[in-house]
Amino acid sequence: MTKRGGEMMERSKAVESTIRVRPEVARFAELMEQKLRANDHKGHSRESSLSYLIARLREECGELIDAVLYEEGSTPDHITEEAADVANFAMFIADVAGALDVDADQSMLSSREAMSREMERAEKPLRACCSRKGVPLHVSMQKTS
Repeated sequence: MTKRGGEMMERSKAVESTIRVRPEVARFAELMEQKLRANDHKGHSRESSLSYLIARLREECGELIDAVLYEEGSTPDHITEEAADVANFAMFIADVAGALDVDADQSMLSSREAMSREMERAEKPLRACCSRKGVPLHVSMQKTS
């Protein structure tokens, strides 16, 4: 943890963006960062497997759906917090898969082959879990060459 400009930064350096973004994107990114900072004590996503991150993404999607459709009196703030959780787990998956190209030398996955092996390991328990819950698995688990 380092102190920069009066704020504590965990694991990575803050990046100033040079791209102009829509106000909604900027605000949502702020909410994502707030959620990440609140959970910094849990460890880095790169320490997690793709199968774990995919399972957590599915769980967070369920929480978002519940907040939108089933929780009586759910507030816009609560729905937005759940949406930020979904977005963060989607980002974790992209990062672990190597798609974000951020500190690639520290990435858990150094090649598409490693990602393919991880996806093969994840397929069986994911299918079993989804089958038990009666939820269709719409994720392609086929190898890419």
